[in-house]
Amino acid sequence: MGMVVDEIFDAATRRAIEIKRSPLWACESLHVELRRRFSCGVATGAVLWESLEDAVSVQDPAGWTVAGEFAGENPCLLSFEPYLEDSVLEFKTGGDLTIVLGECSAFTFYVCDPALTALVCFNDHDFVVGAGGARAWIAEAIRSRCLAPPE
Repeated sequence: MGMVVDEIFDAATRRAIEIKRSPLWACESLHVELRRRFSCGVATGAVLWESLEDAVSVQDPAGWTVAGEFAGENPCLLSFEPYLEDSVLEFKTGGDLTIVLGECSAFTFYVCDPALTALVCFNDHDFVVGAGGARAWIAEAIRSRCLAPPE
């Protein structure tokens, strides 16, 4: 495991939150599938959030909480840029994810549902990005929080 995943597991242990780590083959498969479903076909060397197709985004330093809010009481998968971490972590609920992320330092991450129909990203520029089934939800969150999307 890398430093980010170690930090996440430490935070989960402190807060008594269960996390499952997917085997490496499943992580590689998930990264390929996320790129296939949500990317506009940019080379695999580029970071995924730069190539998301038909996505909506807003800059918000507290945007890291949005991924957990989106997942709600449903299970969700947390992943990272493969060059940073090759792990995929499964949380029982979005609330668990938010609690654990609140205990960690900032990093770029992706959250999706187990069916891979919706993707939320929070990046190192404080942008929260929604694609697929998360696009409309993120757009509504932008409106309801009176946040101005980037020009």
